[in-house]
Amino acid sequence: MKTFIFDYNGTILNDAGIATEIENIMLQERNLPSGYTLEDYRSMFDTDMIQYYRQIGYTFEKETFEDVAHQFNALYQQKFSECTLCDGVLPLLQQIERNNDQAVILSSCQDAMLKKQCQQLGISHYFKEIMGIDNFLAGSKVEIAKHWMIRSAVRPDDCTYFGDTLADYNTAKAIGVEDIILVASGHQSYVRLKQVCPSAIHSLKEYQR
Repeated sequence: MKTFIFDYNGTILNDAGIATEIENIMLQERNLPSGYTLEDYRSMFDTDMIQYYRQIGYTFEKETFEDVAHQFNALYQQKFSECTLCDGVLPLLQQIERNNDQAVILSSCQDAMLKKQCQQLGISHYFKEIMGIDNFLAGSKVEIAKHWMIRSAVRPDDCTYFGDTLADYNTAKAIGVEDIILVASGHQSYVRLKQVCPSAIHSLKEYQR
């Protein structure tokens, strides 16, 4: 059985647009430079969130990173209903199901929220497991993945990993997966992804098994 490991935000869920919108709202509230486009966002976004926020103007002198993260998440939950699935996700999940292979989600999204969102999107039944983290601060997925692979007796060479950031590439490498597909439908640009991952694609519609 082949195992397909999916990142969630930006790989399954098309949410980079609302992330850009929320970032601009929060920057405007703080009288910081704003007006970023989706392309700007994708060129700057970093999963080291403190570094990313400093890059776009936050100093954390009058508020903490946790304060900023909680405000972002509150606004995100208000706008979640505007999100759709990324292009090509549903046909790929249906193909995996037809082939009797298995799919799992490995996300830095908070676990309970992740599971709730997958139910709302109507995709939970496509996944053998849906794994998030236990807080809202976008922590590491590597330990979660390692424990899951041991528990499930899944071998890295039987896996394909889909992600949308350079951090996903590093996560896949850290758990021994070499078949890595980075998709530029999410939070980082195709140019950035292609520099590290030769198999980067613009959309999951391009993926060929």
